Amino acid sequence: MPEGSNIMSASDLMLTFLSHTSANDVKYIGGLNPFTIKVDGEEVFIYIKNLSPAQLSNNNPDIWRIQLPMRDDFEKIKESSSPFILLGYDKDNDVYTTWNPYWCKQRLNVGKSVSLYSRLSLQQRVHENDKIEQLPLNNDGDVVCLPGNKIYEYIKNFKTYYPDETLFVARNSSIQAKLREAKTPNELYTAFIDINANADGYQKFLESTGRTKSTVGNYLNALKYVVQNGILEKYRHFFTNCSNYGQYIAPMKALVSTDEIKVKDESWHGAIRAALNRYLEYWQGKVGTEPVQATLFDNIEEPSAQKLFEQDDFGKLIAVDETLYNQLQPFTKIDYPDYEEMVKIAEAFYPLEVTAKMTPVDWIKLFENLKKVKKSKDKKAKSSKRDDNISMKAKDDKTTRKATTLRITLPDGTVIYNRSATKTYKDIIENNYPDLIEEIDFGYPVIAKERMPDFKTTKRSQEQLYNGYWLSTNFSTETKAEILKRVSEELGLELVISIVNKE
Repeated sequence: MPEGSNIMSASDLMLTFLSHTSANDVKYIGGLNPFTIKVDGEEVFIYIKNLSPAQLSNNNPDIWRIQLPMRDDFEKIKESSSPFILLGYDKDNDVYTTWNPYWCKQRLNVGKSVSLYSRLSLQQRVHENDKIEQLPLNNDGDVVCLPGNKIYEYIKNFKTYYPDETLFVARNSSIQAKLREAKTPNELYTAFIDINANADGYQKFLESTGRTKSTVGNYLNALKYVVQNGILEKYRHFFTNCSNYGQYIAPMKALVSTDEIKVKDESWHGAIRAALNRYLEYWQGKVGTEPVQATLFDNIEEPSAQKLFEQDDFGKLIAVDETLYNQLQPFTKIDYPDYEEMVKIAEAFYPLEVTAKMTPVDWIKLFENLKKVKKSKDKKAKSSKRDDNISMKAKDDKTTRKATTLRITLPDGTVIYNRSATKTYKDIIENNYPDLIEEIDFGYPVIAKERMPDFKTTKRSQEQLYNGYWLSTNFSTETKAEILKRVSEELGLELVISIVNKE
């Protein structure tokens, strides 16, 4: 936390704001952070938090943030059509930072405390230049930073900084229900992404097409994921020129082609884009327009159309597919198999409707019995010979392949190198905002404030960082490099990450 002198009370934050706007047509209406004002006669909700370093253990903590909590008095704001302006205040530099107001309103009371980020260097620059600046951030959209004396100017003109969503209705508010019959492009889209109102109809539509119960559940979960995480709200502007749902084909194709959807869809094994495909098909059937063409999402295969796998009555795998078997066999030749890496390979191989039923313990039990994979009688001899060849190849690879480690180059040219890839990996994580890294969704456990539970059949390799976090370390060098690359991209660290032979 910042020094005590930098922390301002809710009332002081409000009074400071009002002093910054005292020369303008701003009238205080009521409330104590959040509070309501009228700007030139129009109602606006304001909520202000102290900006503070995200991690003080670093020598150069440029990443600052505020945290948006859950509060009962936010419900009134969600129900209102009036703008909501979320502000972070840096007392030392007398500057505010702020984020997309529509996006912030979307995040009110939707889950645990939400962090929104800024940069100390930006705050200091704005203080010195006395000008409003807008800066793109890797993980949180754009942040706008402005001198305290220009807060009125920003509130009057915030749509010039965030023009994409000129109409916003908070999810689950009563206003959404009133807009379901609306006809403007924004209102059409608001009704379209109201999954609570359409979940039952969408489910019945999927069931009517002959899809399995598991596939229906996967599609519903994928659709809820993109709605609840604000992804569909974020891309509302793609649909602003559509006056009916029959015109949604082109913008929907643009939506699923965005990098954000593609990246998230990889961890869902294609279910997100397939779910959106079927959802648009459901809507167009609902309003009597032509169905979506099969090629709309580049011929994404449905999980239900995949080959059948050997599963028990509960849908859990009882045997590994032969292709995957070949990929995993080398892992069984070492004393302590990298089970998390094996799970990652297996989950990428199978469709979501299969992996959704498997727990870590299920996977490990399966991996422990890889040599017992079911094979037809006429292939037993051939399989046995193949197993011997695989075993020999694994031994050869182990003796001939050079051991590798990580080499990290910092933006200032400093090189971090250890013979142990784990030590380099740990050093980078430990010294670059573990609290922010914890919020990154890697798709598998990497870092947590408390020790992560071990698997039943093996202990998870973990090391405790000096700041109390627990870090999973039983990854291959390649996976450690992938994790560090993701961290660098999300936090803007500009690391150059190389896998090199040990010296």
